[in-house]
Amino acid sequence: MDKTTAKSLQAVAVVAAAVFALTAAAETDTVTLQEEVYIKGPRVILGEVAEIEGENAESLAAVEIGPAATPGNCARLSAALVISRLKSAGYEPSEFEVEGSRAVRATTLHLEVTPDYIAEHLRGFIRDSMPWEPSNAVIDVDTPAQKVTVSDGHVDIVWRANPQYRYLGPGSFRGDICVDGEVQKTLSCRASVEAYQDVVAALKDIPRGKPMALSDMELATHAVSSLPGGGVFYAKEDLMGYVAQTTIFEGQVITNRKVAPKRIIKRNQIVTVEARVGALVVRDRAKAMQHGCAGDVVTCLNPLSKEEFQGVVREDGVVILE
Repeated sequence: MDKTTAKSLQAVAVVAAAVFALTAAAETDTVTLQEEVYIKGPRVILGEVAEIEGENAESLAAVEIGPAATPGNCARLSAALVISRLKSAGYEPSEFEVEGSRAVRATTLHLEVTPDYIAEHLRGFIRDSMPWEPSNAVIDVDTPAQKVTVSDGHVDIVWRANPQYRYLGPGSFRGDICVDGEVQKTLSCRASVEAYQDVVAALKDIPRGKPMALSDMELATHAVSSLPGGGVFYAKEDLMGYVAQTTIFEGQVITNRKVAPKRIIKRNQIVTVEARVGALVVRDRAKAMQHGCAGDVVTCLNPLSKEEFQGVVREDGVVILE
């Protein structure tokens, strides 16, 4: 090989080496770490803490660096940690170059859910869930003592009541604070509900055995939790045809235990019996074997055949055979 050929080959080698170096540099991705960033969390990805240039910028940006700090707090992410995570993700050190800050301060964005917001949100849940009209109920919510810090995003609270709670009196409620549909915090709150209704009460003393009259009654507003047992009446007209079983004093709420339907038929009373066959109405007389009120089914005895039959007592005292 002559000197000219040797020099030519040497020049080609130098050019090839230069081209290879340039190519390698071009294929290396650059990761420039920032000094301080604000992230949403709950995980930190490389694209949130660095500016990335190169052919693999998109895939590098998706590499997870680690968990974010709790909402409102800061995590320090060193360059060494970033390099370690990139290696763990399958990238060779020759494929990337990390520059910029030696550590990133990554602060997790946050929202503060105030006690007043929590209390008002629970009040709205109770208002929508209770069987009472909001205008007829009073809702008292124990306001939480402290605010709750959560990640940045759309905040909602999903409340649950005890399945046995009937939205009357004190009760406990459990709330899941969700951000963008994910539960971040769970809290417990207490509230009390009192409902009011108009019920029939005695306008004046009603003696035992006296038929109920509209002039003896009034509608009065009472707390539902204080209503006596035995069932109450919500319209005075519902008590027409009833008599007082015991003396009902002025102001007392009238319940099913204090009244009874007026007895129209007495046991052993001779009553009129009526049967209808098509357009033909047949009437006869029979002996009632038991007491009966309007609408009751009573047993009667035919005085001639001595056969028993049943019929329904009409308001005028006639027993209708059906």
